Amino acid sequence: MIYLDNSATTRPFDSVVDCMADAMRERWFNASAAYAPALSVEKEIRACRRRLAAAAGAQESGVLFTSCGTEGDNLAIVGKSMAGEREAVNLCRMNPDLCNASFAAGW
Repeated sequence: MIYLDNSATTRPFDSVVDCMADAMRERWFNASAAYAPALSVEKEIRACRRRLAAAAGAQESGVLFTSCGTEGDNLAIVGKSMAGEREAVNLCRMNPDLCNASFAAGW
């Protein structure tokens, strides 16, 4: 598993800020919707997923986007649990919500 997180303590590159600002101003459509602007956004997301998968040597289906670090951490914990794996990293000190996910997963 490769976990990429640009946390609040990391300054993003200017090019990333510019891309995000453009997306928020011009391409804010729901990529799951069926109208034309949304379909264009969905194509961009698929292309991004494809590039990330290729760079990581992973399957496209293994590239997941989450809205925040906590969501990503919880997804990793639940995914490991569903796969029957019991390896765990104790993140409770960093984020108490992760303890809840760990406990719910039976760790």
